[in-house]
Amino acid sequence: MKRSRILNLSLVILVFFALFASCALAAQKTQIRIVTAWSEKAVEHYGFFLFLDELKKRLGDRLDFKYLGGPEVVPYFDQYEMLSKGVFELGHLPGNMAKNFVPIADALHLHTLTPWEVRAKGAYDIFRKAFEDKFNIVFLGTTAGKNYKYVLYSNFEAKSLADFKGKTFRVAPVYVPLLKALGAGTVTMPTGEIYTAMERKVVDGFGWPTIGPMDFGWTEVTKYRIDPPFYPVDVNIYFNKTAFYKLPQDVQKEIEKIVQDVEKQVYEKYGELVAKEEKGVQQKGMKIVPLPAADAKKFLDIAMEEGWKEVLKGDPETGKKLQQLLSK
Repeated sequence: MKRSRILNLSLVILVFFALFASCALAAQKTQIRIVTAWSEKAVEHYGFFLFLDELKKRLGDRLDFKYLGGPEVVPYFDQYEMLSKGVFELGHLPGNMAKNFVPIADALHLHTLTPWEVRAKGAYDIFRKAFEDKFNIVFLGTTAGKNYKYVLYSNFEAKSLADFKGKTFRVAPVYVPLLKALGAGTVTMPTGEIYTAMERKVVDGFGWPTIGPMDFGWTEVTKYRIDPPFYPVDVNIYFNKTAFYKLPQDVQKEIEKIVQDVEKQVYEKYGELVAKEEKGVQQKGMKIVPLPAADAKKFLDIAMEEGWKEVLKGDPETGKKLQQLLSK
């Protein structure tokens, strides 16, 4: 009987110390609060959550990750500022939304390079320095993908660039300069209003990435996708600078390594997702209609020219360096 009591007491002590050790370990973890630009299940965040899974696998014993949510938690247009202030530590946000704070942010989509080519050319270092110096944010990397680009959708068939004149498109800031140069009008509205706007002919078309119409049901109210797609979708991974540099250096390096590993995985995966979307929209009745070759080339040239005008207007010196690097 006495031996049984001793064993029971020993078990209690072991359990106590195990719980104590577990609590102590949890207390040592640094909490990383996370916000995304759109809802958790948005296809734009596929690469980010792959990145987050890798973080948990490799650094889960040292960091505690808490996903707060999307724009329902921090309004979309406030997310960069709140990240800069440390309201949350880690974000997956579109680069073009940072242009008011970091003028060269628009250059993140003004190229046709892979993420690792951007790094190899030294452009990544320029972007990172600009975000850190101007906005207390560390630009870690991107979740851009193969053929995952912006494209225009419409209810009119564009047979030449002249067909854009006088038409009205729902826009995000990223493609406003292009459409204005083509003579089209632009309006902004929440994503949730695009379906009704197309159905009621409030707009003639809208800009969106090569993935999305299937999820939102826009194939029901949209006749055409106008090719070619142009800028790569630049939704990127950002960390609050103050919080990032408080982490141990080995943790910082591991996070940076994970970003680069994931960039390559995501790039190919998006190629598959784009191909699936293209097949799906056509099955739903949407036609993918390319502009004639000469007009398509001019269209892409205008997209780049107008985009770079905006960057150079905001930061002529750094913008020129990036233009030279990214245009090679």
